[in-house]
Amino acid sequence: MKRRSLSQILGGLVAVLALGVGWLFFGPSQFGGSTSYAVVVGSSMEPLLHRGDLAIIRTGGTHVPGDVALYESDQLGARVLHRIQSSEDGRFVLKGDKNDFVDTERPTESQIVGELWVKVPYVGTVTEWVGQPSHSALVVGLATLLALGGGAGRGRLLRRRRRPTDDEPRPKARPGPVDLQPYVIGIAGLLALSTVLLLAAFTRPTARVALLEEAYVQQARFDYSADVPANVVYPDGRVTTGEPIFLRLVPRLRVAFAYALQSRLPLTGEGRIGLVARLADGRGWERRFVLARSRAFTGRDAKTSGILDLRQVQRVIEEMSALTGSSQAAYTMTILPSVTLTGRLGEAPLSTTFGPTLGFDLGDLRLQPNLEGSAEGVSPFAPREAGNGTQSVANELSLGALALRVETARVLGLLGLLTGVLLGLLALGSWRQRGRGDEADRIATRYSHLLLPVTLRPPDWTRVTELGDMESLVRLAEHHDRMILHLVEAGEHSFVVEEATGVYRYRTGTPDFLAPIPDLSQSAPQESRR
Repeated sequence: MKRRSLSQILGGLVAVLALGVGWLFFGPSQFGGSTSYAVVVGSSMEPLLHRGDLAIIRTGGTHVPGDVALYESDQLGARVLHRIQSSEDGRFVLKGDKNDFVDTERPTESQIVGELWVKVPYVGTVTEWVGQPSHSALVVGLATLLALGGGAGRGRLLRRRRRPTDDEPRPKARPGPVDLQPYVIGIAGLLALSTVLLLAAFTRPTARVALLEEAYVQQARFDYSADVPANVVYPDGRVTTGEPIFLRLVPRLRVAFAYALQSRLPLTGEGRIGLVARLADGRGWERRFVLARSRAFTGRDAKTSGILDLRQVQRVIEEMSALTGSSQAAYTMTILPSVTLTGRLGEAPLSTTFGPTLGFDLGDLRLQPNLEGSAEGVSPFAPREAGNGTQSVANELSLGALALRVETARVLGLLGLLTGVLLGLLALGSWRQRGRGDEADRIATRYSHLLLPVTLRPPDWTRVTELGDMESLVRLAEHHDRMILHLVEAGEHSFVVEEATGVYRYRTGTPDFLAPIPDLSQSAPQESRR
């Protein structure tokens, strides 16, 4: 077995590396890879994604609010690419960037295919255009015409070439040396592109702080109750949330308030919670009753409660009416909780307050919950309020229409640089190996633009001047604007320049003392006598 050369080993390493990198980043998930592909067919993700864009999806990893995720929709029977807003009870809430509503379906973790990695514009539009029968027929027809045209042209060139007869010597076929210049230019371009990518990637952080809509939701619950003797108004002897409170039957009312901050992000914090009731006449006068003094709590939820003495409220109204002479009979009673919370939500600081209200209409006989003014779909007994936050997300590097994560750009830059270095070593080894080859190969490589291969010696080559080096023959050809004829006879290479006054020849292996370098300042080169 022949010993493998350095070029062959480096070539094998580069091929294996290229295959490994290609599979690592672009291996389809259907065949065990970690990448999925989807063509955008709608406009719900504009301006990030447009119809016809190719979305490259990376599978695996954790999914947090703000990520653009592809999930399997059981309702639609198709894959949907939308942005994650939040998560509730192990399910994700998603919404298109252009939509003003969230998706009705709440996919689970197992339904998430992956996250958007790279977008490639117009690829889907091209494939959709080619997929139409009339367009595909046009593409096939053009390809057929090009193939037939190229074959016909080649046939004409072959027919024009004269074939040697049986008694003519046939030159030994030698593979021409490969021109390394295009490969060197390609390697230089790869190294330059990889260097620029590395500079751009390593001068940017891998993560950035991004605004996260509805990073958390503050949810609360109002309750009130009272125990009274069973009667026709309250048959079970209990007043519950939502019922009117008749003042003659209910002297004391227990009011409770429960608070919780809901978020998929981890929370560490502490806060304070309190509860008061406000009596007002709607004309500027008010009186407050402390139901529960403000107290500290830790975590994301807290509860508080207190007793509202309705007899005391009636005495305050009677005393105010006696002192002012007011005959007003209608007042309002408002339950006012106060919540403050500070800490850290995820990786960002959090400082928020929450103060919903529960209103009642107070008359001479009853205390009636006021349900007017509550938001659509939100119960006045269960108020909620969403809050924005920030989170650390993967930073991206925009490359024209493409967008790469900085971490990915760093990996690609390093791999490109390593590949360029290996290819450069491969090219260097090939050049050094060629430098150790025979003289004819070196001449063919260096002066290929001047050489014209011939197969037969012309009969008029009778006055030949032998030159001692190839450089002299090249200068002679350039001075007289002639091509250098390349003839192979019995394994010997001859390079010839024809002139009106004679023929000048250089043969590989010719000693340097055969002939001096011709004087190109004269009108015609001098001929040596044999």
